[in-house]
Amino acid sequence: MLDSLHIKNFRCFEDLIIPSLGRVNLIVGKNNSGKSTFLDAIYMYAASGNATIMHYILGSRNELPYIDTTIPPIQYYILNNEFTKEKEIFDSLRNIFNINAIKKSNEKLIIKGCDNRRCQTISLEYSTNKNDIENIQSSNAVQFSNSYVNITEGFIISRHINDNLTDRNIITPFSVVNDIKKITKQLPWLNACYKVVSTLEPENNWSTLWDNLKATRKTDAIISMIKITNPLIEDIYFTHNGLAMVVLADEERARPLRSMGEGASRLLQLFIYAFHARDGFLLIDEFENGLHYSIQEEVWDKLFKLAKELDIQVFATTHSEDAVKAFCKVSVADKEVNGKLISLGRSISKSDNGKIIADVYDEDTLNWLTTSGMEVR
Repeated sequence: MLDSLHIKNFRCFEDLIIPSLGRVNLIVGKNNSGKSTFLDAIYMYAASGNATIMHYILGSRNELPYIDTTIPPIQYYILNNEFTKEKEIFDSLRNIFNINAIKKSNEKLIIKGCDNRRCQTISLEYSTNKNDIENIQSSNAVQFSNSYVNITEGFIISRHINDNLTDRNIITPFSVVNDIKKITKQLPWLNACYKVVSTLEPENNWSTLWDNLKATRKTDAIISMIKITNPLIEDIYFTHNGLAMVVLADEERARPLRSMGEGASRLLQLFIYAFHARDGFLLIDEFENGLHYSIQEEVWDKLFKLAKELDIQVFATTHSEDAVKAFCKVSVADKEVNGKLISLGRSISKSDNGKIIADVYDEDTLNWLTTSGMEVR
């Protein structure tokens, strides 16, 4: 579990330091304050700078051409390999960097996370030095396609544990497209990481994950949790084409889960991903989407309990005052799981030049917030 996080030159973050993190963390802030980007940084960290996640981050924001953003990152790969498309894809990858900060300081993109045992740093740099790239190639750190002879520029990914260099790999315009599966294998995930995006994904993305849980009877626990939306739910299953069906106690025939509204489907996805995120990270973008305010406290309560049971660290974002209030209430009441509220916003200090900074509220402060009614969103 991460105790602290330092994000530098990643997307909108010039130099963001989070000195203290909890097991369950809620990120708030105005539009364009970096809430979703914060989740992307955790994703990049968990994937050790994996190129697949670089593509997914940009593709999910429609910043990358020719990408099917309905495919979840666990199954993600690129279908096209024409050179013109390679060039556009490679050019788009520059958007991962905070370009203004890079130009000013000539520094790398850095995501550094620390726990009570070690610190790990993922750093990315853009190189036009052909000799540097050829040296990495000759070191056999990563083997790519025969197109390597044409390479003159690329992204260098380095991974450091406790400041000792453990990996140094190159991502190029050619390897990004042709060897994405190989990159995924050769840069293993540091931790399991599952992200619930703000919009509802196609249900067939979850059907295989559901089957995996069914073998260990974890689906029974999920069904009991979904009853938050309707206590008459008795069973859930997926059809051969990935459609989620629900069995209700007062109906003879099963019906599509989506017929019961967005809330039940969103909770199903959330809890499926939570069980698969064991010993890793669960990311939730816009927690409140599809969830009526009256059930949000109960959902938070179940997430806090799952976080402890499965050793998950949860990071969620929200715009909702109801979600913040429910989070604060559950966090204060739960004496075993540490919850923290992280507020992102642009600094008013002239010396900071409007960079994004963070305020972290611990449980003592959350207790005060629940009674004072102070606005923190």
